[in-house]
Amino acid sequence: MIKRTAVTLACLSLAMLPAGGGAVEGVRSPPPEICTGGAGWADDDAEATAHEFEQAFREFDQRFTAFSERFAEAFDTEEDRPDMAATAALRAAMEDVYRALARLIPLRDAGDEAWPMKFLLNDIPGGVPFPDLDPPDRGEVLRAAFLRELTTVAIPGEPRSKVRFLARLDMTRMLLDATGEGGGERNEDALRILADDALVEAYDADFRRPALRVLDDGWHTSLASRLRSQVARMCGEVEG
Repeated sequence: MIKRTAVTLACLSLAMLPAGGGAVEGVRSPPPEICTGGAGWADDDAEATAHEFEQAFREFDQRFTAFSERFAEAFDTEEDRPDMAATAALRAAMEDVYRALARLIPLRDAGDEAWPMKFLLNDIPGGVPFPDLDPPDRGEVLRAAFLRELTTVAIPGEPRSKVRFLARLDMTRMLLDATGEGGGERNEDALRILADDALVEAYDADFRRPALRVLDDGWHTSLASRLRSQVARMCGEVEG
C-alpha cells in the first residue's frame, strides 16, 4: 500500500510541476501609480505593512493547522474513509485555508476557476511576476512581493522547494473536491499519503519557516523596505 500510494502521489505531483516561468508578457507597461518613484508608496507606512502581513500569516497558520489536524484524523488508518459529512467539513476547512492564503500571496489573477493556483505555480520558479490586474491593485502587488521574498529568503538546512507546498495544497483541494466523482481508490490513496505528513512536512519546510524568517524583525531593513525593493524589481522586469 505504501509503495502504491507513493507512486500515486509522485504521478500527481508530476502532473502539477510547472512547465516554465514568466507571465510578464501580459503586462504591457509598468503602471505609473505602482512603479513611479521606485515604488516609494510601498514603505510609506512600514509598521502597518508589517502588521498586516504578520496578522495574515498568523491567520493562515491557524487555519492550515486546524485543517491539517482534521485531515490527518480523517485518514488516520488505512481503514479510515471519511463519510460525506466529514468530506464536506474538510472541503469547508480548505476553503477557509484558501481565503487566508489570499491575504498572503497573489491569487486574484489566478485565471483558472478549475485550477486556481495553476498559473502561479507555473510562474514561481522563474520569479513571481507583476500581477496583471486592471486597475492595478497595490495590495496584490505587495502580496506578489511577499511571495518573492518567501521563495528566495535564505534558510539554513536542507534545500527547499519553491512550489512543493503550494502544489500539494492545491492537489489536496482538488482531490477533496473530486471525492465521489470517480477515480475513488486512486484519489483516496493520494489523500491518505498527503494526510500522513506529506502536506504538513512540505508546509513547515517550504512555507512556514521561510515566512517566519521573512517576518522576523531582526533584519537591518524593514519588511516594507524589502517589499518595496521587490516591487521595484518587478517593475524593472516589466520594463525590460
